[in-house]
Amino acid sequence: MEKGIKFHSIYYRYFIFILMFALSTFYVIAYHEVGNDMVEVGFGKFKISMSPYQYAYRGFVILIVISIFLHFASWKFSVGKSGIYIKKINITVPWEDIDAVSHIWINEAAGLGFPKSLYNRKSLVIYRKDMKPICIYNISLLSIFLIKLMRPQVRSNILMASMATLFNMLLNAVLLYGGLFKHYDIKSIGMLSAFIVAYAIKALIVPLVLTARQNAIHGKIIFHDGIPKRDRTKAIII
Repeated sequence: MEKGIKFHSIYYRYFIFILMFALSTFYVIAYHEVGNDMVEVGFGKFKISMSPYQYAYRGFVILIVISIFLHFASWKFSVGKSGIYIKKINITVPWEDIDAVSHIWINEAAGLGFPKSLYNRKSLVIYRKDMKPICIYNISLLSIFLIKLMRPQVRSNILMASMATLFNMLLNAVLLYGGLFKHYDIKSIGMLSAFIVAYAIKALIVPLVLTARQNAIHGKIIFHDGIPKRDRTKAIII
């Protein structure tokens, strides 16, 4: 294996975001109840007394530190001068064998052709010439940018994938920012409805658009997981 830039699983980000959202929700509720007064939280004989703001920012710092450690816990593949090395199956896919790459979202629970889960695996698909594609789950969009930098002639869906990722990041950022700095009203039906619609588009519509476009180009290869049957994608799954 030659030296290359390694890419790690980003699966942990899903749980980190859920914890951040829970923390910001706790902050909003506590802020509306007591303002910036002290709130005491007890765990048996151990008790903590801080303001809602202190709980929030200290909790976020802890989650960010945990994210840094989890990011470097294990890596899945690396991109080098000769091609893409995949650790799990111990092979290097030469650049000459790569026809195209795509970054798509694969829903982990679908039925009747529609995604049903809020979690989508951000996946890199390597389309090989005259060979079965390779699908690597839970990979950052940055991987496709590096591949295009190393091998500009490789076809990709970099524009569509970037738009999807930007939408995801903006939506998550607005949700957390609204809680931490705007103290949104959790009883507002209009605001709640807007977030539900936006997240429905992100979780259910965007994955369909991304996979449908790539299947139209490369053939019907990418499929969302079925509720009774997982890993339906017709590729080597990593």
